[in-house]
Amino acid sequence: MTFHESIFRALDSFRYALAANVSLLVSIKQGQEPLRDLDRVLDLPYSVEGCEKRVVHVGKDIVEKVALDSINGPAPFFSTITTDLYCIFTIAIKDILWEEPDFELHLESPEMQFLYNLRNAAAHHGKFKFNDQTLKKLPVTWKGRTITKELEGKSPYDNFLKPGDLFVLLEDISNLVKQKISCEIMLFVAQS
Repeated sequence: MTFHESIFRALDSFRYALAANVSLLVSIKQGQEPLRDLDRVLDLPYSVEGCEKRVVHVGKDIVEKVALDSINGPAPFFSTITTDLYCIFTIAIKDILWEEPDFELHLESPEMQFLYNLRNAAAHHGKFKFNDQTLKKLPVTWKGRTITKELEGKSPYDNFLKPGDLFVLLEDISNLVKQKISCEIMLFVAQS
């Protein structure tokens, strides 16, 4: 797949987090063993004033939560933790693309509007939520998937989308810029 360079860093971070989640789910016993004698998984130092301690502790209870998040549950490899990662990633990617000058002319495209609605769902506890302004732009269709007002309160990650669909959407969005650049080059050649 080909993606616009502005999303590489976020995409790599998401892939690393997803791989770590899957790896820990597959080998939860091995993941718990080194933590047996520890109180916490990680210490995060901070520099702000007003608190006596200078560190935020990440407790090892997070590993127990991973252990309870079944890889063989109703949505293999796409359970609660992974869905939360998708939500965080979707919010970040939408915000990155909306600030990227290459996409300024494409903000109203079906692909970008589809991402916009996915981002809003991600920011509203993983459920579609529409305000009056958003409702005026519905329905939004991309590759056979249509976001309508009937999806209000439903999750895009349960049965509406499959885990890889977000990456196909991001590739399609990346291709919007390629098409624009190709058109500009062709126009320049024709005028010469």
